[in-house]
Amino acid sequence: MVKRRRYVALLVVACVYAMVWCYIVFGAERDGNQRSVDAYATNVTCSRNWLVLGAAWSCQADVVIGGRSHPYSSFASALTPADVGTPVPMNRLESDGRPTDSFTPARARPELGPLVPVLWLVLGGAALFGAVKLWPRKTSV
Repeated sequence: MVKRRRYVALLVVACVYAMVWCYIVFGAERDGNQRSVDAYATNVTCSRNWLVLGAAWSCQADVVIGGRSHPYSSFASALTPADVGTPVPMNRLESDGRPTDSFTPARARPELGPLVPVLWLVLGGAALFGAVKLWPRKTSV
Protein backbone atom coordinates (compact mmCIF):
# COMPACT_ATOMS: atom_id res chain seq x y z
CA MET A 1 0.00 0.00 0.00
CA VAL A 2 2.84 2.41 0.87
CA LYS A 3 4.61 1.63 -2.41
CA ARG A 4 1.41 2.32 -4.37
CA ARG A 5 0.98 5.66 -2.60
CA ARG A 6 4.52 6.62 -3.62
CA TYR A 7 3.74 5.89 -7.26
CA VAL A 8 0.56 7.92 -7.08
CA ALA A 9 2.47 10.80 -5.44
CA LEU A 10 5.05 10.65 -8.22
CA LEU A 11 2.21 10.71 -10.77
CA VAL A 12 0.76 13.84 -9.17
CA VAL A 13 4.15 15.59 -9.13
CA ALA A 14 4.85 14.56 -12.75
CA CYS A 15 1.45 15.81 -13.91
CA VAL A 16 1.87 19.17 -12.17
CA TYR A 17 5.38 19.54 -13.64
CA ALA A 18 4.03 18.64 -17.09
CA MET A 19 1.37 21.34 -16.72
CA VAL A 20 4.03 23.94 -15.85
CA TRP A 21 6.19 22.71 -18.75
CA CYS A 22 3.29 23.03 -21.22
CA TYR A 23 2.44 26.50 -19.96
CA ILE A 24 6.01 27.77 -20.30
CA VAL A 25 6.81 26.10 -23.62
CA PHE A 26 3.47 26.57 -25.39
CA GLY A 27 1.48 29.25 -23.66
CA ALA A 28 3.46 31.84 -21.70
CA GLU A 29 4.24 35.17 -23.32
CA ARG A 30 2.25 34.24 -26.41
CA ASP A 31 0.40 37.01 -28.19
CA GLY A 32 -0.88 36.75 -31.74
CA ASN A 33 -1.49 40.47 -32.34
CA GLN A 34 0.90 42.62 -34.37
CA ARG A 35 0.98 46.11 -32.87
CA SER A 36 2.73 49.40 -33.44
CA VAL A 37 6.23 49.69 -32.00
CA ASP A 38 6.65 51.62 -28.74
CA ALA A 39 10.24 50.70 -27.81
CA TYR A 40 13.24 48.56 -28.75
CA ALA A 41 15.05 45.81 -26.84
CA THR A 42 18.84 46.00 -27.03
CA ASN A 43 21.72 44.11 -25.41
CA VAL A 44 19.85 40.82 -25.67
CA THR A 45 21.49 37.82 -23.98
CA CYS A 46 19.94 34.35 -23.90
CA SER A 47 20.42 30.99 -22.25
CA ARG A 48 18.40 27.78 -22.11
CA ASN A 49 15.60 27.66 -19.55
CA TRP A 50 16.44 24.45 -17.68
CA LEU A 51 13.24 24.65 -15.62
CA VAL A 52 11.61 23.20 -18.75
CA LEU A 53 14.54 20.92 -19.65
CA GLY A 54 15.97 23.44 -22.14
CA ALA A 55 12.85 23.50 -24.35
CA ALA A 56 12.55 27.31 -24.05
CA TRP A 57 14.93 30.28 -23.95
CA SER A 58 15.40 32.63 -21.03
CA CYS A 59 16.56 36.04 -22.26
CA GLN A 60 17.44 39.38 -20.70
CA ALA A 61 17.54 42.74 -22.49
CA ASP A 62 17.39 46.49 -21.99
CA VAL A 63 14.20 48.05 -23.37
CA VAL A 64 14.71 51.66 -24.41
CA ILE A 65 11.67 53.93 -24.58
CA GLY A 66 11.74 57.71 -24.50
CA GLY A 67 15.45 57.76 -23.72
CA ARG A 68 14.95 55.62 -20.58
CA SER A 69 16.17 52.06 -20.24
CA HIS A 70 14.07 49.37 -18.54
CA PRO A 71 15.28 45.85 -17.72
CA TYR A 72 13.40 43.06 -19.52
CA SER A 73 13.44 39.36 -18.79
CA SER A 74 11.75 36.62 -20.78
CA PHE A 75 11.59 33.04 -19.53
CA ALA A 76 9.50 31.50 -22.31
CA SER A 77 11.20 32.23 -25.62
CA ALA A 78 9.59 35.62 -26.28
CA LEU A 79 13.13 36.59 -27.26
CA THR A 80 15.57 34.06 -28.71
CA PRO A 81 19.28 33.91 -29.62
CA ALA A 82 18.25 35.07 -33.12
CA ASP A 83 17.51 38.47 -31.51
CA VAL A 84 21.04 38.90 -30.10
CA GLY A 85 22.83 41.85 -31.69
CA THR A 86 19.74 43.42 -33.28
CA PRO A 87 17.21 45.87 -31.84
CA VAL A 88 13.89 44.06 -31.28
CA PRO A 89 10.65 46.06 -31.61
CA MET A 90 8.75 45.98 -28.30
CA ASN A 91 5.36 47.14 -27.05
CA ARG A 92 4.59 48.55 -23.64
CA LEU A 93 1.80 46.70 -21.86
CA GLU A 94 -1.09 48.50 -20.19
CA SER A 95 -3.01 47.87 -17.01
CA ASP A 96 -6.38 49.57 -16.56
CA GLY A 97 -5.63 51.73 -19.60
CA ARG A 98 -2.38 53.06 -18.16
CA PRO A 99 1.11 52.13 -19.43
CA THR A 100 3.22 49.89 -17.20
CA ASP A 101 6.94 49.08 -17.11
CA SER A 102 6.22 45.70 -18.69
CA PHE A 103 6.95 44.98 -22.34
CA THR A 104 6.38 42.28 -24.95
CA PRO A 105 7.89 41.78 -28.40
CA ALA A 106 5.84 43.54 -31.10
CA ARG A 107 6.09 40.62 -33.51
CA ALA A 108 3.16 38.31 -33.85
CA ARG A 109 3.56 34.81 -32.46
CA PRO A 110 1.28 32.15 -33.85
CA GLU A 111 -1.80 31.29 -31.87
CA LEU A 112 -2.01 27.74 -30.60
CA GLY A 113 -4.83 25.43 -31.45
CA PRO A 114 -6.93 23.57 -28.89
CA LEU A 115 -4.10 21.13 -28.07
CA VAL A 116 -2.70 23.00 -25.05
CA PRO A 117 -6.02 23.49 -23.20
CA VAL A 118 -6.93 19.83 -23.81
CA LEU A 119 -3.49 18.74 -22.59
CA TRP A 120 -3.94 20.94 -19.51
CA LEU A 121 -7.32 19.36 -18.77
CA VAL A 122 -5.93 15.83 -19.10
CA LEU A 123 -2.87 16.53 -16.93
CA GLY A 124 -4.93 18.48 -14.39
CA GLY A 125 -7.47 15.66 -14.22
CA ALA A 126 -4.75 13.09 -13.68
CA ALA A 127 -3.15 15.23 -10.94
CA LEU A 128 -6.52 15.76 -9.26
CA PHE A 129 -7.36 12.04 -9.48
CA GLY A 130 -3.99 11.18 -7.92
CA ALA A 131 -4.43 13.78 -5.17
CA VAL A 132 -7.85 12.33 -4.32
CA LYS A 133 -6.34 8.83 -4.17
CA LEU A 134 -3.65 10.11 -1.79
CA TRP A 135 -6.13 11.88 0.50
CA PRO A 136 -6.28 10.08 3.84
CA ARG A 137 -9.51 8.16 4.39
CA LYS A 138 -11.30 7.62 7.69
CA THR A 139 -11.27 4.02 8.72
CA SER A 140 -14.00 2.56 10.84
CA VAL A 141 -12.97 0.74 13.98
